[in-house]
Amino acid sequence: MKEINQNAHLLPNATLGQRWTHKANNEMGTCSGTMDLLFTGDGNPPNYICKRKYKLMAVIGGLSSHNSKQMPHILNIYKMAQLSFGSFDPALNDKVQFPSVYRMIPNEMAQYVGIVKLLKHFGWTWIGLIVSEDDTTLMGSSQFQFFSAVQKGEKSRKFNSGCDWKTKVENISIEVQEAIVIGEFVSFFVPEHEVFSFNILPAKRGKAFTLPKFCHQYFAFQFAMKEINQNAHLLPNATLDQRWTHKANNEMGTCSGTMNLLFTRDGNPPNYNCNRKYKLMAVIGGLSSHNSRQMPHILNIYKMAQLSFGSFDPALKDKVQFPSVYRMIPNERAQYVGIVKLLKHFGWTWIGLIVSEDDSGEALLRTLVPWLLQNSICFAFKEIIPIVKENWMTSLDETWEVHDKMARMQFILSSTDTNVILVHGDSQSMEVLQLILMVNEFFEMKPTEKVWIITAQWDFTAMFLSGLFTLKSFNGTLSFALPTKKIEGYAQYLSTINPTGNHDYVAAVLWTSAFLCSFPQYDFYVNNATNCTGEEKLSSLPESVFGMGMSGQSYSIYNAAYAIAHALHAMLSSRSKHKGGRDGGTWNLQNMHPWQVQVLHSFLKHIHFNNSAGDEIFFDENGELETGYDILNTVTFHNRSMHSSHVGWSDPRAPEGKDFLIHQNSILWNHKFIQV
Repeated sequence: MKEINQNAHLLPNATLGQRWTHKANNEMGTCSGTMDLLFTGDGNPPNYICKRKYKLMAVIGGLSSHNSKQMPHILNIYKMAQLSFGSFDPALNDKVQFPSVYRMIPNEMAQYVGIVKLLKHFGWTWIGLIVSEDDTTLMGSSQFQFFSAVQKGEKSRKFNSGCDWKTKVENISIEVQEAIVIGEFVSFFVPEHEVFSFNILPAKRGKAFTLPKFCHQYFAFQFAMKEINQNAHLLPNATLDQRWTHKANNEMGTCSGTMNLLFTRDGNPPNYNCNRKYKLMAVIGGLSSHNSRQMPHILNIYKMAQLSFGSFDPALKDKVQFPSVYRMIPNERAQYVGIVKLLKHFGWTWIGLIVSEDDSGEALLRTLVPWLLQNSICFAFKEIIPIVKENWMTSLDETWEVHDKMARMQFILSSTDTNVILVHGDSQSMEVLQLILMVNEFFEMKPTEKVWIITAQWDFTAMFLSGLFTLKSFNGTLSFALPTKKIEGYAQYLSTINPTGNHDYVAAVLWTSAFLCSFPQYDFYVNNATNCTGEEKLSSLPESVFGMGMSGQSYSIYNAAYAIAHALHAMLSSRSKHKGGRDGGTWNLQNMHPWQVQVLHSFLKHIHFNNSAGDEIFFDENGELETGYDILNTVTFHNRSMHSSHVGWSDPRAPEGKDFLIHQNSILWNHKFIQV
């Protein structure tokens, strides 16, 4: 660094600074040291640099396999270049896992060639071999090339032809001696909209509200796990256990919740699970873009499979960044095709478009808009909805810029000459639109009665208070939705839930938020409300608060649990063809190394089964569920109830001509439109 700064021809107009850290050469020290370089040093909360006065551009480090893998997994989250100066770990050759690593050492092949030539030069054809018990021997493909090279160069003796240095993953079985666990991350707490600047530490406690419908995320998972363990033909020799965690649906809550599943919960020191008595094999979670990206960055460090049940974030399609993510949702292309065909079916060629101000909105504008124009469907307006940075109940304190956008949106909705409006965005990104519709309907008494077409990203019926739902505006809405089917026994299961008898925390959360009663034993209180009795009936709640059937989200969770169970079943049922191996062809879960969890991917990628409703469940080559979208018609009533009925679908697997279907006579339109 001294030489560089004294060189008049290298960076002549800049002085290069440096920061260094030193830690013990093991996993914990490496993780701690890397975090010290990246963040504040004050406990190193991820993404916070409030006390750092420099711009870190690259990191030099990686002496051994202890730190050669830990460092790039952390640094790659921030696309930070790492120059490794001493590690020969073959895993670093994998540019899918480690795209930001540059190795300041020669390729090992040159060393292997040199070894072969050295042995041949002296005629040494009978040698001993001592290797380390780590990935450089057991997992490095270049090491096997070495054995092949030696075998080709050796003439006087032949290697034992029965030796197979490459035991096939698909032929390895597991000896079950410890609980196998599926984890779930649920998000029924939605925080006030806060955009983290990552320059100051966030508040340890924040305000949030509960969406009762989102409690299905938990109950559908519990119901699926109960069914799986009662199935004599699925994992017959093992009991599948489960762990779940719930946090606010934002970046901070996602990071904390994911760490809770992985580690000890005692402050969650990375890589330490000394108090954990189970083997976590996969995690179900990822409702929105707030947690869909945070989770896989953490889970991928441990090659942990994540089955995302609700996020349409286009970044998750990137298998370089997210190789361990499986999406329990259809490809958005099927939805785009369905939208075009729906508009053409009704002859709607003059529409409005509202999209969210995020990557998902940009993807729709980039992909769908050209298709619409090619089909002679034009736009009365195209608006990008601003994101509220605080709770929408206090959004009048937002900046003038947001106010201007809201005023513009309100004017457009009230003055546009189109009756058909396409809306795309998730629940949080659509809070501004909800606020505008509430003002129009409840305060100005002029509901925005249009033919709304809403994409599957937004469950517009999910409200934390049914009284806030704009019934008149959304009456007759057409919406695309994640596919769902009636699962036998689920409604009966929900009817048995009782927070007082079962001591169920989630049930208490649901009761408090849905029935607006207090639960002192859980420290849940509602102002001026009586205590919950536990005798309240979920079936009495309006559909906008909590329905008795599975939504598309909960159906995706149900299928995700079964997908993992089927993959584990195939994994546990397999048998090694190489019984002569040192471990007898089996793995002991109690001694399983973290990297061995990735074996599940080989089976998860190829699962193919029919669920209890008869639907085929399998992933395509991109790790996405091969299915289509339902089309729903939502009708509201004067008693503030509502009902959504299935009126069509868009399915790319169906033959040409049957890939889109709409039951026009089943649709109930807004009263304002006798014929659209």
